[in-house]
Amino acid sequence: MTKVQVCGVQSVEDALMCEAAGVDAIGFVSVEGRKRNVPLERIKNIIGRLGPSIDSTLIGFPRTPQEFIEKGRSVGADVLQVYTLTAAEIGMLKESGFTVVRAVGIDSTTGRLELTVDQLKEMVAACDFVLFEPRTGGKIGGMGVRVDYVSILTPYINHCRRFSIAGGLTPDNVQEALKLGPYAVDVSSGVESDNGRKDPDKVRRFVKRCHV
Repeated sequence: MTKVQVCGVQSVEDALMCEAAGVDAIGFVSVEGRKRNVPLERIKNIIGRLGPSIDSTLIGFPRTPQEFIEKGRSVGADVLQVYTLTAAEIGMLKESGFTVVRAVGIDSTTGRLELTVDQLKEMVAACDFVLFEPRTGGKIGGMGVRVDYVSILTPYINHCRRFSIAGGLTPDNVQEALKLGPYAVDVSSGVESDNGRKDPDKVRRFVKRCHV
């Protein structure tokens, strides 16, 4: 069964709805300037309302490991998902007791990974699992950009113990990503309504497609 993480959650109501729908993890964005950024105090409050069966993921672009360790501890996160830091620095996050996910960008124009195969292997060894996500216009994360995951990632997944896929996924297209046998899939805009809130029907349908 592929695990599901819903990212970009901004309210207690959406978090509790995701939990009731059977989501495995909820991601909270802690990146100034991003439209789904949530203040740390609010993240802490939301996490405090969740039960023990769902993981809470803090997402960010930290400059130093200690910066994100402190943030993670302050909100009570279970998982740290980072788009920066070296393999050695990621090791410091793991030593602090967190599950650690390192995002690896895919150039949405060329289909190339931002890391070489050797660098990918190093990251895989350092973290709990890697997250493959498209990068476009110099930005990555939460933009709904989709690529041909099967063609692009097939040469790389054999180097991964576990991996996750994000970017442009919806209840109607997630089957393509599932063909690769990911440990998890990560969705944000693909389960949102027009007002930016998470849509209960879309979340339930997404979970149903993955939990088989």
